[in-house]
Amino acid sequence: MKAIEEMKSKLDGVESKLNEKEKKKLAQIGRICEERNRTIGKVNELQALINFYKQKAKEPQTNCDNMSHAIHQQIEAMACHVGEAEDEWNKHIDPPLGFFRLFRYCQNLLRSIA
Repeated sequence: MKAIEEMKSKLDGVESKLNEKEKKKLAQIGRICEERNRTIGKVNELQALINFYKQKAKEPQTNCDNMSHAIHQQIEAMACHVGEAEDEWNKHIDPPLGFFRLFRYCQNLLRSIA
């Protein structure tokens, strides 16, 4: 009977050691899971920042394209105004030949810029 009690106490000791090891392993797994979740959160934050700055990087190009288009339209409009001014000038005044050259030069210059 005494031998059975000794064996029982040894088994209890082994069981408690196994339980401690099991608890340590579970705690370690829990810490690893927390660290993994934290890391995933940081990666998601970094990905969001990357996406934000990618979008910001595209905006100046879009703004530049919009400005270029607007300037192009303005120059075209100026070239049309020069042509209209030349027509009005011809209708109402008999200009010297140099003015025709000046109007043509301005109109061609504006169109070459556009």
